[in-house]
Amino acid sequence: MKMLLLSNGGLANEMYKAMANFYAEPEIDVMELEAVTKDVFVRKLQAYIQETSEEVLIVSDVFGSTAFNEAIYLIESGQCQARADIICGMSLPLVFKLYGLKDSWSIQSIKQIYQEPAGRWNDVSSS
Repeated sequence: MKMLLLSNGGLANEMYKAMANFYAEPEIDVMELEAVTKDVFVRKLQAYIQETSEEVLIVSDVFGSTAFNEAIYLIESGQCQARADIICGMSLPLVFKLYGLKDSWSIQSIKQIYQEPAGRWNDVSSS
C-alpha cells in the first residue's frame, strides 16, 4: 500500500522530515496545496492515484481543508481507478502507526479499526 501525506500548507513535508529522523528514507509521498494552484493540485492528485497499481492511503491534515475536500471528492466521485481512502487529522503518532501497518494491512483492515466502537479497543479483559 502506498501512503500519501496531504496538506494545505507545509505540514505534510514537515511530517515527512520527522519520519526521516527515524527511517533513512521513508516510503511516504508528500503533496502540498501551497506549492501549486488548486487546479494543478487536483490534477497531480488524480494522476498520482490513477497511475499506481497499489492501494493508496491518504493521510490529510484537517477535515474540511481544501486538500482534504479535493481528495475526498476524487475518491467518492469514482474518478480514481486505484483503490484509495483518506484519514484526516494528521499527527506524528498516527503517521507512525499507519506507516508500520502499510505493508502488512490493507485499506479495508485499517478502516475497520476506525469503524469499530471505541470500547472494543479500550476494553481490558479481567479474566
